[in-house]
Amino acid sequence: MPNISVVVPVYNVEKYLSECLDSLVNQTLKDIEIVCVNDGSTDNSLDILNSYAEKDSRIRIISTENHGYGHAMNTGFGAATGDYIGILESDDFTASNMYEELYKTAVANDADIVKSNYWNYRGGKKELARSLKDGPYDKVFSPRHDTIQIFSYTPSIWSAIYRREFIVENGIRFNETPGASFQDTSFNFMVLSCADRVVLKKDAYICYRRDNESSSVNSLKKVYCVFDEYKYSNDFLVSRGEKTADLKYLLPALAWSTYSWNYGRISAPFKYEFLERVINNFDAFWNKGEIKPKYWLNKEHLKECTHVLADKNCFLHRVYMGFQKREALLGYLKNKVHDHSRVYVYGAGIVGQEIAGMLEKHELSFNGFAVTSRDCSARELMGKEIVSLTEIDNMGCGNDIMFILSVKEATQPEILSMLRERGYRDVIVMTNEMRKYLVKFEGYDIHGLVCGLL
Repeated sequence: MPNISVVVPVYNVEKYLSECLDSLVNQTLKDIEIVCVNDGSTDNSLDILNSYAEKDSRIRIISTENHGYGHAMNTGFGAATGDYIGILESDDFTASNMYEELYKTAVANDADIVKSNYWNYRGGKKELARSLKDGPYDKVFSPRHDTIQIFSYTPSIWSAIYRREFIVENGIRFNETPGASFQDTSFNFMVLSCADRVVLKKDAYICYRRDNESSSVNSLKKVYCVFDEYKYSNDFLVSRGEKTADLKYLLPALAWSTYSWNYGRISAPFKYEFLERVINNFDAFWNKGEIKPKYWLNKEHLKECTHVLADKNCFLHRVYMGFQKREALLGYLKNKVHDHSRVYVYGAGIVGQEIAGMLEKHELSFNGFAVTSRDCSARELMGKEIVSLTEIDNMGCGNDIMFILSVKEATQPEILSMLRERGYRDVIVMTNEMRKYLVKFEGYDIHGLVCGLL
């Protein structure tokens, strides 16, 4: 029986897989097995796995059809034979001493879980994530009894090892919803709910890759998966009865934080429906008496939640009207831009760059930035030319030119008057109200919406 089984879920990662496997076969802890679950890869991932397995008998390959992350992890955990189980994502890699250090700590403390910090890795550079914040480090504790704040830490389930018997005895399994994502959310909650002996280590070992475009954290397609994870967690608590009953009050606090983060990253067309579902979920929590202040470690989140629930229909209506206004303004702007052969963002300051970024995001072409006069040598900004009004006057385009006036509101009347005197009639003035809906509204997270709309 090996000391540790490391489960590696693999799906179309030929670009990173060798670096991952190299970090495992070179571990200072030699008594390990490496369980690679090939989840129906269609690139060269399986060939890479086979080439490593031919050289190292500790590597086991299990190939399945593409069932998704949860199924792959359950398959790997089911096949593992080690005293402890570790996880390494196939686009990440780790320091050579990771599993030796974690295993020694686990044995010395008879631990159910040993968890460490990790490195964020992007563009060949790494930065300490400090995912475990201030610990507590190097002492045994039970999360549900002693240190409830650990539930709010970044899941990072791969920066830990888990006693295999502990996993089996508690019936802990990954959510296998096909095509889903964020299954680490429920897994992390379940293991912390059940563990009696946890040890945290301050050291960081794994390099967590943040520049893989296909990573689930970068995917906007799986909008509602996070709701499934909290339902799965709640169902697990129900199945355990009184053993973890109090933790049902913790779930809403954790969910609000996760939903807020997810709301900020999803595409605009999904935001209203997502927010509506969030509020309906929390209305149900409220009606069941499951929102209890002492379980909300972040009191600002509690304040936001209770303010919204006090008049959820009014809040949703105001958000809906905000989205409607934004879409109407975008439609108006698109029509005006398409009606002119030359379009300039008037203003090259912060407001001008803000509006230019919004135009580019919505694939609305413009010719450049217009300024009253160029008093510097700069000819470009954001890849667009900077031109003075005199230069535009000399083009002789007349009525075929449109300006999007993007300067501070206090200076807009003066500039608008000056443009009209020069014969320019097609000017859209970007007031603060328009900027709110065109630039800022789409990017609001839930906290921003609460502050902005209540």
